Amino acid sequence: MKWHRLWYGGAMRVSIDKAGRVVIPKRVRDELGLLPGQDLELNTRSDGIHISVPPLRVRIIGEGRDSRLVADDQVPHLSDETIRATLEAVRDRR
Repeated sequence: MKWHRLWYGGAMRVSIDKAGRVVIPKRVRDELGLLPGQDLELNTRSDGIHISVPPLRVRIIGEGRDSRLVADDQVPHLSDETIRATLEAVRDRR
């Protein structure tokens, strides 16, 4: 668990500027791998606003053993640290 989740109890307070923009804090952008210009989905709910990362659009190229998955969207670089942390988190869920 990241320290900011402990501090903020899972929520962070941000403000809206005059143009209606909300800044997502850097540590949250880093944790989620968000990139400048990346699309996000915004949904209104009875209790507020939900912002999420849309599913990655991919396609399969080639056939059989030569096939591979290619992302149509910009994909953030995954550091060795991120990959290790993800593997550990998945293993911990088992």
